[in-house]
Amino acid sequence: MAAYEPTLLQSTLSEEFADNTDEYMRQYIKKLRFVVYHPVGTYRMGTMIDPISVVNPDLRVIRVESGGSGRGCGLRVADDSVMQDITWGNTQVSTVAIRVQMVRILQELYG
Repeated sequence: MAAYEPTLLQSTLSEEFADNTDEYMRQYIKKLRFVVYHPVGTYRMGTMIDPISVVNPDLRVIRVESGGSGRGCGLRVADDSVMQDITWGNTQVSTVAIRVQMVRILQELYG
């Protein structure tokens, strides 16, 4: 269990590098970096002719077969990853709006 004992990053870095030096700051950023916003756009929405689009306007993943029912199933994505740009505010509202659209699309398909 000793191998899994928590260690404070500050004391570890302080032992290796002089405090407040450029190298200390580089290592601090490397070890403590994190995202302070909600990442979006990992599954860009677009059309079949757009080579970097992953999801179409019906929220279906492009070039994924529909699984046999022929009713437009297939893999769908309903979160902020389909947005091309991040919103100015929290992404919770845009996520809900995308999910409402997904419900509308599925109701049209399946009644």
